Amino acid sequence: MARTKMTETEKTEVAAVRDYLQALEQNAPRRGRRRTPESVERQLAVLEGEMEGASVTKRLGLIQQRIDLEADLEALQQAGSVDDIAGICSEGRNVVGLMPHPERACDELLGSADGAVLIGSLLDAT
Repeated sequence: MARTKMTETEKTEVAAVRDYLQALEQNAPRRGRRRTPESVERQLAVLEGEMEGASVTKRLGLIQQRIDLEADLEALQQAGSVDDIAGICSEGRNVVGLMPHPERACDELLGSADGAVLIGSLLDAT
């Protein structure tokens, strides 16, 4: 079956999707950066400035980034704790609760192995 040539409209659409995917890859969160409501708000302010004069495809990427940042901001604001407490334990020190959950970061397959050190030290202490 012979391959048909793409129309100019199709070429433009393909280029827009390629630019969009590239923007998503370039703006992916970097591991190890602490996200705070203030840092997300600063990023949102920078995005608003970049929107002015941006091309249509660039605006598409910026709008998606804004949607993601607004969702992150909402999650950060809802996940807040009193006095920024990240852990708590029972009076007998036999029950502990931590945030974020180290068991969700105990293998590179899960995106990080940072929690494995903490879990390992707990096991060694018993």
